[in-house]
Amino acid sequence: MTREQAEFNFLMEALIMSKFNHPNVVQFIGVCFDKVPNFIILELLSGGDLKSFLRESRPKPDRPSPLVMKDLLQCAIDVAKGCEYLEANHFIHRDIAARNCLLTTKGDGRIE
Repeated sequence: MTREQAEFNFLMEALIMSKFNHPNVVQFIGVCFDKVPNFIILELLSGGDLKSFLRESRPKPDRPSPLVMKDLLQCAIDVAKGCEYLEANHFIHRDIAARNCLLTTKGDGRIE
C-alpha cells in the first residue's frame, strides 16, 4: 500500500467514524495531524476493554468472580445494540472482539 493510499484510508476511517452517534458506539472526538503517525481521537472509557475486564474478573482460588449473569447479559446487550446501529447505517465492523469493546466505569459496553 502506498503512503497516499494509507493516508486516504485513514481519512476515510475518520470520516466514517465521525458520522456515528449512538450510546453503544465509542464517540469520535477528532483527528490529530500534528505528528506522524496521525491519530484518531476517541472518547476515553475508563472501564478499559472487555477482554481485560473479563480476564481480571475470572474466579480465583481465593475469591469467586465478582460478575453476575445480569452484568454479563447487559454488556452483551450493549454490544448488540451498537452492532445493530452500525448495521442500520450500512457499516460492517469486521473485527468485533472483546478487545474492541470498551467499558464505562459503570460497566456499560461500547463498540470501538
